[in-house]
Parts: sequence; structure tokens; C-alpha cells
Amino acid sequence: MGSAISKTVSVITYPIRSLYNYTLGENPNQYINNTDSRIEEFNKSFKKKEDFIEELKETLMNDRNSKLTIFNTNLVFNSANNLDDNFENNEDNFGENQIETKKNIEWLKYIMKLYTTDQTIYTLAKGNDESFESYFNTKYGLIKNNYTNIHDSITNLNQFKVTNFEKENFIELLETRFNTQYLRTNSYVQHLNLLLHMIDAFIDEINDHIRFFRQENRGILGNTYDYTIGFFTWMSRSGYSYNGTANFYTQWLNNRIRTIRNEVYTKIQSFITSNTLMNTINEKSTHINYHVQKNRTDRIRFVINNTSYDLRIGYYLIIDYLQFITYINTQIQNMKNPTTNENGNVIQPILPQNINLSVCIENNKIVFKCDQVFSINYLQSPLLRIFNEVVFNNIVSTQVNNNHNIILSHTINEINYEIDYVQRKNDLKNRLTDFTTEMGYQFTQEGNPNA
Repeated sequence: MGSAISKTVSVITYPIRSLYNYTLGENPNQYINNTDSRIEEFNKSFKKKEDFIEELKETLMNDRNSKLTIFNTNLVFNSANNLDDNFENNEDNFGENQIETKKNIEWLKYIMKLYTTDQTIYTLAKGNDESFESYFNTKYGLIKNNYTNIHDSITNLNQFKVTNFEKENFIELLETRFNTQYLRTNSYVQHLNLLLHMIDAFIDEINDHIRFFRQENRGILGNTYDYTIGFFTWMSRSGYSYNGTANFYTQWLNNRIRTIRNEVYTKIQSFITSNTLMNTINEKSTHINYHVQKNRTDRIRFVINNTSYDLRIGYYLIIDYLQFITYINTQIQNMKNPTTNENGNVIQPILPQNINLSVCIENNKIVFKCDQVFSINYLQSPLLRIFNEVVFNNIVSTQVNNNHNIILSHTINEINYEIDYVQRKNDLKNRLTDFTTEMGYQFTQEGNPNA
């Protein structure tokens, strides 16, 4: 640390300003640049590194001609535009359009792996015995040298799609293509992840300097420096004191370097959000012909003893109403079983074991039964609309012998639920717009990228 600082202060610059600041000037503030100073007045090496990370950020993600813009335009936005055309076709829900829709979605899903994979050719973190200078300069060179690989990825993937898109086994070919080694070599996000690690290492180095000039954790060598070289180097800090130098470094770190870091981090997070959106589009497109839509029309809310119990059945394609009701009844019974969440934690049963709730068909009508008084909150039970049930308040059970029943209005033969394909495809188009917007693109009326 001491040798690094000695190098940064060995060249005396800005002598006139230094003398003024030393005698009459205001000390820097740690929150704002109240002295209108520049980092090169304090540390030319830091200025050079700031320029390097700014250059990498602009080249990788921000410039209109950045690698990301070129990558997205060639591999993402064109296919997203084709997918938008697929969704626009409301006449063909089962034939060639549906096949092409699936291919375009799978292509985009696999391309998004290049934006989200953890596979990398880089060693991201700085080694314990590796100097900051060596780490930073090496990684900077590696990223710049790999610009060519990004261009080659675009060319090769475009050719792959042109050659294979019309083939029946296109999706299988995608799976083979995007293996672990391919993701490791061609990942786009790995360059941003490495840049993020470079910035974090830079931040650690800046904080080391701040601690030095705050006179924290400096030891004997640091104190010796104060009364030898440090005593005569106020001009290399533009005439500012140790504390003033620490203040300037602090505000520059927070207002400049951390801002760059936040931009890179936000871009990486936007890829994750985009990937989630594309997975949702895939799920909803796959189930576009299903009558019951997960998290949209698959819920019934039962109220028993002033407690609400939500039944959710997920996606369901109705072929036969008897089978459908049998399936719903099975899901009601499963409400009594413990389940696990995504983290593997056990979720307690939704419905107590002592409550006997079921559904069946009697006299060609759908009947919910319980051994206790219960009701159905209609406004929170969109699944009932699948049965053409239309009411404006809670449906309360009536006692029949030892049971309490709720009988729906229509017979099975009278139920005629029609899928609103226009609404569903508009929903898909809106989600696709969210996806492309998150990736940095808005559809124009001409259908051309507006990067």
C-alpha cells in the first residue's frame, strides 16, 4: 500500500493551484465536489482506471454501437419481432403458426442463457496473492481481447439459425448446441460479471487509500511516510491535507465509481428480469389453449369458520367435465397434505384434517360439499367463471341432511366457456414488449430496432 501511494504522489503537478489550496483554499467535502477538483489532480493512476472501466462499460453495454446493441439486434430483437408476428396471428392456434411460435420462443430462451449463465472462461475474483495492478490490467486486457469472440458468436449463431430453423428437430439441435462448454465460451454476461469484479477490486483499492489518508490502520511505515516523503508531497494532492484528500476520494468513489458499478449491476439484473419474462411467455404460450390459466383463473376461495382456504389447480385443459371435477376434488384433498416450497421448506397443510370438503357432480350439476357451514368468496374465485357462474357476492352453503352444500347454477350440458384468444395473445404481446424493453429495445411501428 505504501509503495503504491508513493508512486501516485511522486510526480508533483498543478503547482500554482496546489499553492493556492494549501494557503487559502477550501478543503474538499466528502459528499460533493465543492472544490471542483479532478481525480487526476490527486492520482493519475486512478484516473486511468476510471477511464478503463468507463470504456469497457460503454463498449459492452451503453454505446449505440456497443457489443450489447449488436448482440441484441442480431440475436434477440429480430426473433422477438418474428414472435410478435406469431402472436398477431389469431387464426391459427394449433398448426404451423404454433410450431413457429414455439421455435422462436425456444430460440430466445436459449439465447437468454448467454445473458444469465454462470459459466465463464474467466477467473472473476482477485487472488489473495495477486496485486491489484496486475489483476486490473490483466482483466482489462482479457475483456478487450475477447471482443472478437463476441462478433464470432453473433456470426455463428445467425448461421446456425438460418441453417436449422425450418428443421423439425430445431429445438433438439438448440439443446445440443448450447451445452456447458458453448455457454462458457460464448456467454455475454461473463464480460459484465468480470467488469463488475474489476470495479469491486478498484473500490477496495480506493478504500485502502481513503483509510491511509484518514490515518487508519497505517502502522509504522505509514507514520514514517508522514514525516519523510509525505511531508513534502502536498503539491501532488493539489495542496490539500490528508483529510481533504480522503474527503475527495470518498465523494469521487460514491458519486462516480459506484455510479458506474450500479449501471453495470443494473444491466446484469435486467438480463435476469428479461429471462424471467421470457420463461413466463413460454409458459403462457404453451398453455394458451388451456381453459384454466395458472394464477389467473385457477383459484377458488373457501371460507370456513371465518378462515379462508385457497384452492389453486394450475393450468388445465378441459376435455371432459367429469374428469375435470374429479381432478378438482383430488386437488381439494391435497390441500390437507404438507408440501414444500422452492427452497425445500415444508409448508403446513392449507386445509385442516378435520374439515371434510369435496366436490362432485349430482343431477348433472356441480356440487361442493362440506360437513361444516362454508361459503365461497366469488370475487376471489375466478375458477367458477369457467362454469359460467355469475354472482356478485359470496355464495353461502345450505344444509342438506348432514352436509352443507353449494350447488352451481348450470348443468354440465349448459356450460359453454369460450377461450378469449384475443385477450390471451394481447397479454403475450404486452409481455413480449416488456421483455424487449427490459433488454433495451422498443418495437416501432415499422418493426425495426430502435436501439
